[in-house]
Amino acid sequence: MKKCLFLAIFLFFCSSADAKPPFNLDEQLDYKTSWNFIPVGEASLEVEGMENVDGESLYHFVASTKCTLFFLLYRIESKIESFVQPDSFLPAKYIAYIKRGKRDRRDTVLYDQENHRATWNHFRLGKSLEEHHEKEIMKIPPEVQDPLSAFYYLRNKLRTRELKPGDVISVPVNADRKNWEIRVKVLSRETRRFQGKSRKILVVEPEAWFQAAFFTAGRMIIWLSDDEKKIPLYMQASIPFGIITLSLQTKLD
Repeated sequence: MKKCLFLAIFLFFCSSADAKPPFNLDEQLDYKTSWNFIPVGEASLEVEGMENVDGESLYHFVASTKCTLFFLLYRIESKIESFVQPDSFLPAKYIAYIKRGKRDRRDTVLYDQENHRATWNHFRLGKSLEEHHEKEIMKIPPEVQDPLSAFYYLRNKLRTRELKPGDVISVPVNADRKNWEIRVKVLSRETRRFQGKSRKILVVEPEAWFQAAFFTAGRMIIWLSDDEKKIPLYMQASIPFGIITLSLQTKLD
């Protein structure tokens, strides 16, 4: 499940209820994925507008990856969806679909933010094609995010605060049937060339990403555009087999 889900971290930065969010309702960001600087796939982050879920109009965020890891001899595909209340910017529903070779996994989490409960439903199709189902109801902290909504939530928080190197923003996150705290540390504000132009860049490091994620043993660095949109431009992360990078292909202004 965890291979290529690093992308979900890219999913680490998008809006709260503060004024206008830092994304358009049709925003689409496409990335090239490389392993040790060898192209291995693609990834995308999309805002698919507003969607009606049980009579409530919610933001619909989608992250997807397609990677061929030849050293593992199979293809990995993932799609993560988050449905978020626009007023509180709290998730109501989270769906993660992961396909590794012949193995499929689908997790659906329904969030009851008022009563601080989450209902987790898990389906897995194993290598021998046997089906496996699980269901669990768990306690969650107040104002918890899911892995994808946390990205958009933090993206807005980074936009609305006066930041300096050393500052840390944290947010509670529910993932893999556990509650965690994401800490994002500001490393620097600088100017670098990207897509042929000199751009202001905010460099951050996710410090305490949940242990269920793929990068527990390594370090991750993310470049964001240092403007009101805080668009993720580039990410580099250490993994057991080397270095994974994502570079934005969508053309900026």
